[in-house]
Amino acid sequence: MHNQEQIEFWNGPGGSKWVAHNGMMEALLHDIGFIAINAAAPQAGEKALDIGCGCGNQTLDLARVIGTEGEVIGVDVSGPMLQLANRLYVKASAHESMARVGFVQADAAEHEFVDRHFDLLYSRFGVMFFDQPEAAFVNLRSALKPGGRLAFVCWQAAELNPFMSVPMRAALQHLPAPPPMPPGAPGPFAFADAGYLASILETAGFDQIRIDPVERPLHFGKGHSLEAACAELIEIGPISRLLLEADEATRAHAEDAVRETLASYYTPETGLNFAGAFWLVTAINPTGSAA
Repeated sequence: MHNQEQIEFWNGPGGSKWVAHNGMMEALLHDIGFIAINAAAPQAGEKALDIGCGCGNQTLDLARVIGTEGEVIGVDVSGPMLQLANRLYVKASAHESMARVGFVQADAAEHEFVDRHFDLLYSRFGVMFFDQPEAAFVNLRSALKPGGRLAFVCWQAAELNPFMSVPMRAALQHLPAPPPMPPGAPGPFAFADAGYLASILETAGFDQIRIDPVERPLHFGKGHSLEAACAELIEIGPISRLLLEADEATRAHAEDAVRETLASYYTPETGLNFAGAFWLVTAINPTGSAA
């Protein structure tokens, strides 16, 4: 099975931490996800697939837009996150009108979806973790109707996203650096290179590919103290993996360094404030496609 390392992480500490911090992460990413939803222009009654749906917040947003005659399926490898997604759906659907929603625990790269079933493939930061991205997008395109749309957002380069890069640099003053990741390796910044991303989608058979840069401010921990916001960011960010093997003193020094560095990014009114740089990606499954 491909993606085994990612599957283990998101069913272990990674998934559990995102569940615990779902509220903060949703506040951070909600508006960015809607940029892709608006670009996809979902129509009433359509069928949509949310790839890497996580805790399902954006799955429910899609379901609200598509309406009661449609269908939205969220797929993710993380059991803990999908458990929360199901709870959120039960709660929301009890008093809101929305499409039928289902969640599937599976690796979207390999799962056997119904051929030509969906009008729309959507993702909010959920497609960057494929071990074999070309094959993954071929598989996903097979689930898309001819003429169907693909729309997702993913991160640009780490240096353009201080939300993740600044805390990491601060922590690395006290922690050993992880081994360098080769370009395109599975992870948040796998698609930082727009040319590489375009080549993947072209190889997978998509047409009318657009990769547009988007810049939006990110606000994390609104209403929380600097200490609380930093603690949550450390828990859900890439630093958390490095801290797993650190002794207590080293961990304390690294966390202090992060707080000191992030103090200049903090205001009591809005929490931690960062510039954010993303790709908005759209494409079409060619009409008459055999896939």
